[in-house]
Amino acid sequence: MKRALKLVLLGGPLVLLAWLVLSWGFEYRRTDVLLVPVEKAAWGQGEAAIRFSLSERQEGETLRFRIEPRAADGRALEPRDFEVNLDTWGAGFVRATQADDDPELEVVAWGHHEEDRTAFVLDSVDGQVTEIPFGLARRQLQDLARAWHQAHKVDPIGLVISFVLAFGWYLAVGVAWALYRAIRRKAAAPPPAAGP
Repeated sequence: MKRALKLVLLGGPLVLLAWLVLSWGFEYRRTDVLLVPVEKAAWGQGEAAIRFSLSERQEGETLRFRIEPRAADGRALEPRDFEVNLDTWGAGFVRATQADDDPELEVVAWGHHEEDRTAFVLDSVDGQVTEIPFGLARRQLQDLARAWHQAHKVDPIGLVISFVLAFGWYLAVGVAWALYRAIRRKAAAPPPAAGP
């Protein structure tokens, strides 16, 4: 019984931390595999292919993206701008992913604060770049964007807090153990010899 209690007290937090780190790492990797760099998106083939380039810069708490579609001959098509507010848990991305039934990847511009306002999806419709409000995107794409935010912004903070709590736990257990040992030693010590 004593051994099982020690295992729970000392091993429990480590097992919990390992599970948290592994589940976070899995979700972080999964979202990065599903949401690829925009440069990997290509619509069409040969002369008709449209490819994308992306520029990104941060000004204070605003992250600015410029998405530039280009025809195969290098001709620039209408660029799209997207801003992400980084304040109060804000985060966002411009990535490509498979979001519908055609073989081409769609370009997703998403932000935590911008999700219902300015976020959008670029899709190829009859060889043209079409912008669709993010609110009209498929549910699984909306879930993927939120999972990306959780894995890239929220969970790392939660992991830091978990490590601090685990450190506090082991510190408290160590102090309690030291006090317990000191009290046991004092109780087990022979009484002082009586003087003559």
